[in-house]
Amino acid sequence: MKKIIIISIFFANLFSSIFADYHGVYFYNPNIIFEWSPKAGNTNFKKTLIKNYELKNKENLIRYINKNKVTKKDLLNTKWYRVKLIRSPYLRAVSCYLHIIIKEARLNLSFEEFLSILKNKKVKYLGKKKYIISHHCGEQYNEEDKYINKFLYLENPENIEELNAKTGLNLNLNSNQPHHTSYIKTYPYYVGHLKFKKNKTGFPPYYCFYSEKSLQLVQEAFPNDTTKYDYEVPEEVLEFIESQKHIENPFKENQVWTPPNITS
Repeated sequence: MKKIIIISIFFANLFSSIFADYHGVYFYNPNIIFEWSPKAGNTNFKKTLIKNYELKNKENLIRYINKNKVTKKDLLNTKWYRVKLIRSPYLRAVSCYLHIIIKEARLNLSFEEFLSILKNKKVKYLGKKKYIISHHCGEQYNEEDKYINKFLYLENPENIEELNAKTGLNLNLNSNQPHHTSYIKTYPYYVGHLKFKKNKTGFPPYYCFYSEKSLQLVQEAFPNDTTKYDYEVPEEVLEFIESQKHIENPFKENQVWTPPNITS
């Protein structure tokens, strides 16, 4: 039986950079620790494990995770090969935002407002209840990164294939296969200043949420993810920001975005 420890990080505090709660599943040979953060490929990874290890369903996998705890002591043990899945913070920031829009429909925020809350570590108040944006929206970086042997970049399929060859797994971590959201193929306008609601048509491409302002907000809200990992601002984001200087945006700030009639 193969032995793999799976680490799934859950934030004790949204704004803390220290993650102390680890959960794991145990198999035998090779000895590998996998770590991931929310909105960074973990759902596709779990589906792969269910398929590779003949776990019957997601609930079966969760029972394994909850039964076998992984501690920081495991990270210090050099017998483990420690792998972390990470995703471009520029793609992930939009994914986090849309997750909130879909899962927390009562939260009426634009992308810019969402980033400002994260940046300023502010709590959103809804009525008389204090509400904190979910753990899906914290940084991927944490203090345990210093123990990681290899970082897997979701946007680079070659290092996934390399790991598959090393472990005998068949991981499919294509970040372009969304499981919570769908996207229309093209859209001409900046939308980061608009409010969004769940819809059946889909959302604009992630780069449409970027302006010079929102780009800076992402870098300030996710300072470690944008500086400590080898991710540059995607070229399509920079090209889109430049293109907006030459067209007039038809939307007013905080207007609710309306999906177009076409889906392409």
